[in-house]
Amino acid sequence: MKINIISTENIKPSSPTPDHLRSYKISLLDQLAPPFYVPLILFYSADEFRSNNIDHTLISDQLKKSLSATLTHFYPLAGSLKGNAFVECDDEGVSYVEARVNIDLSMILQNPDMDLLIKFLPLDPYKMNDKGIPMSAFQVNIFNCGSIAIGVCISHQIADGATLATFLNAWSKAAMGESKTIIPSLDLASLFPPKDINVKVPSGVISEEKTVTRRFVFDATSLALLKDKVGHANPTRVEAVTSLHMENRHVYQIRKAIKKIDNDYIEKLQGDNVLEAFESKNELFESVSKKEAEMYRFSSWIRFPFYDIDFGFGKPIWACTTTVPIKNIVVLMSTKSGDGIEAWVTLTEYDMAKFEHHHEILEFVSSTEF
Repeated sequence: MKINIISTENIKPSSPTPDHLRSYKISLLDQLAPPFYVPLILFYSADEFRSNNIDHTLISDQLKKSLSATLTHFYPLAGSLKGNAFVECDDEGVSYVEARVNIDLSMILQNPDMDLLIKFLPLDPYKMNDKGIPMSAFQVNIFNCGSIAIGVCISHQIADGATLATFLNAWSKAAMGESKTIIPSLDLASLFPPKDINVKVPSGVISEEKTVTRRFVFDATSLALLKDKVGHANPTRVEAVTSLHMENRHVYQIRKAIKKIDNDYIEKLQGDNVLEAFESKNELFESVSKKEAEMYRFSSWIRFPFYDIDFGFGKPIWACTTTVPIKNIVVLMSTKSGDGIEAWVTLTEYDMAKFEHHHEILEFVSSTEF
């Protein structure tokens, strides 16, 4: 597969950001986020283009114009991060890339190559945010068959998966010409004020060992069977998948840990004794750095409505993320049908060789074909 870059340009908000909004404080939660990007790729079939005789040139103009209009309301995405405290909303703009792919989309869907997917993104999402790297970037990839893949990267220090979904929903509605505009709430710093702290990424986050990312699909039938096998506590789909291949089925422990994020915990985050809220986390990082413990991270995106994002040429046939250079991390995403889960699992090569052939994985994972 070859991807040829056709054009690269800078898209600015269609209206300048008012002076009183030029300095956007990032919240404490943003300060604690890793200096990476949130990556997403949306694949759209050519069938919609053919049936409605949609011209790709008009699509390009429509996407750029609507992106510019949307950035007016999501103005921090077009700004510049200054240290660990605020974004200068200087309307510098976002990177917008158009590319041609020399194969048909069906070649990707038949047997998705995890290592190739990152090529549909405008940049490496796990490269540290150095000076000059935009807060957000986009790449529109056009396949030989006429299908399109839109690759999105938004800085994790001003956005998470939920923010990304809100932004894409607003952009798509603008592209469809809808009069109702989605106005985001940009006051998280008032709820979680930033602190004078210098958060460092724990050593070893970017794995020195060779990692492998695999995609495991659980359809509605296999999820029901898995929930029955877990049995107690009436587990959710996420809890059931998270507990898979765990010793003693730690569903109850998972739920108990989540419940610790209660009002008292939130008050600590909002108050002056914020370090108390991270005592256990810091202890864990210390244990991991000393190789006394192994840490696994889980992130669930299954409630995010990525499959509803319609720019005027149909809804996505696949919404996915990419490989992660961080070992022991799992990203859970919804399947197109909405009742299944895709688990994007990254482990060391040695651990993955054992994990993907474990009898429970083989028992519950369904076909990965589209």
